[in-house]
Amino acid sequence: MRVDQKPSFDKTNRLPVSESGSLPRESDAPRCRAFTLIELLTVVSIILLLAALLTPAVMKLIKLAARQKAATQIESITHAIKQYEVTYGKWPGQTMNDSDGSITPAQILTNLVDNPRRETFLEYPPDWVSASGVFQDRWDQEIYIAMDENRDGRVDVDHSYAGSTVTTNVLNESVAIFSWGPNPSEERDRIFSWLR
Repeated sequence: MRVDQKPSFDKTNRLPVSESGSLPRESDAPRCRAFTLIELLTVVSIILLLAALLTPAVMKLIKLAARQKAATQIESITHAIKQYEVTYGKWPGQTMNDSDGSITPAQILTNLVDNPRRETFLEYPPDWVSASGVFQDRWDQEIYIAMDENRDGRVDVDHSYAGSTVTTNVLNESVAIFSWGPNPSEERDRIFSWLR
C-alpha cells in the first residue's frame, strides 16, 4: 500500500484489508514485543548493584545527621545554661561555689524550666529527657554537663560510663557538655561542646 493511498476495509468496515484483498495475516500486524526473562534479570541485577553501592553512602549520611543533631542539642543546652547564669548570676542548681561537676543533671534541667522568674531558657522535645529526668542524647545515653562552679577559669571534666572514662580540664569555657555518642567505647564517636 502506498503512503498516499487510504487503507481499504472489509465489508463490515472493521478490519483493514491488505493489497491482495485478503484480511491481514498475523505476520503482517506489528508485533507487541515483551521483555524476555534474561532482559528482566539484567535490569533487576543492575538495580540491586546500584542499591548495594549506594547503601553505605546513605548509612554514612544518616550517621552524620545523627551526630549533627546531637551536636545541635548540646549547643542548645550550653546556650540555655549560659543564659541562666547571665540572668541569675549563678549556675542552674548552684547553691554555693563547689567543685566543678557537683550539680546533678536533674538539678540543671529543673532550674532551666522551673526558676523564680518563670523564664523558659530552653524548649526541648520530649526525647531530650530520660525517664529519670536528665538530658539524654539521641542514643538514649545521659549527656554529661559540668560548669565552672568555682570560677577558676576552667571546667574539670571527670566522668565514666560503660567502662570508658573522660578526664580533662577545659580551658576558656564556662560550660562543658558531652555526649558519649552511639558507641561509648569509641572515642571518635563522642561529641564535645568544647571541640567544635
